[in-house]
Amino acid sequence: MRPEPFLKNLISSAFRHVVVSAIIFGPLAGIVLGCWYFAHEPVGWRLAVVLSLVFTGRFYAKIFGVSLGYHRYLTHAGFTANPVVEFMMLLAASTAMQGPCMNWAMVHRQHHAHADKPGDPHSPLEGFWHAHCFWLYSWPFIRKIKPPFDRPEYKLARFMNNTFVLWVALDAFSMYAIFGWVGLVWLWLGCNAMVNQLTYAVNSVCHMYGKRNFDTPDQSRNFKWLFFLSGEIWHNNHHRNPTCAAHGLMKGEPDVAYGLIKLMNRWHWISDVQHPTERTYRGMVSGARPAYAVATPDLAALSLEPALAPGGPST
Repeated sequence: MRPEPFLKNLISSAFRHVVVSAIIFGPLAGIVLGCWYFAHEPVGWRLAVVLSLVFTGRFYAKIFGVSLGYHRYLTHAGFTANPVVEFMMLLAASTAMQGPCMNWAMVHRQHHAHADKPGDPHSPLEGFWHAHCFWLYSWPFIRKIKPPFDRPEYKLARFMNNTFVLWVALDAFSMYAIFGWVGLVWLWLGCNAMVNQLTYAVNSVCHMYGKRNFDTPDQSRNFKWLFFLSGEIWHNNHHRNPTCAAHGLMKGEPDVAYGLIKLMNRWHWISDVQHPTERTYRGMVSGARPAYAVATPDLAALSLEPALAPGGPST
């Protein structure tokens, strides 16, 4: 007997809340368990050094996977990549447990299309914690967004999207197989917690605090105190120029991810890079100092409507 609609919706809603709670709080539990483990099971300095190096390497691999693969490549088409580079970027991002690549891209395109307006999945207008991570509880609404990834060039991305759980499971199993329980709780859960909380901060902190180089229609800001990330924190720059592969556009705005993009382009691993141009700097506020040698923009000729990657939603 099929359940009544109310009961069916109640069951599915409860299941979704369990899954989302596991995604948000599971990695945080890894940090707590990891600290408890080190407090009760002291490790030698050699193992401590190895664990620290592996943690740091995994942290930045996931951070750059999300920044390059999910964000600048798949969502905004800031460059094109050969299949090997595409696979490595999407693999690293998938292991961060932020969701399948196409779902991530669709959510982000929805954010750009309705930034800080009704329809934005994670605007701080509904509160800091909603923007930070609690918006994930509304993912059934997000699933209604039509996927713009049905063209042949997205074949590998569709494969990675459909096998997302496999890559997360393999990542967890490998850490447990190599390092035991400390690998599972610290190098897998704990590392993912750090990556995800800092990614969430772009949605919350970078729409509430920081400097604005461009007078965009939304509340996006550049929060320099998270400079050690991949360059995603130059969020106001990005909202003015979504398809530009560079986010750090002004002097004093380091963007390591863009540095990697230029390096991979030089090695011919990627192509069609959307570098900063004269158009990139249109609409910048007085006193902003461009980091790249492009023609001085005509500040009177402003066009503040952000462009999306091909196939993205439109307002």
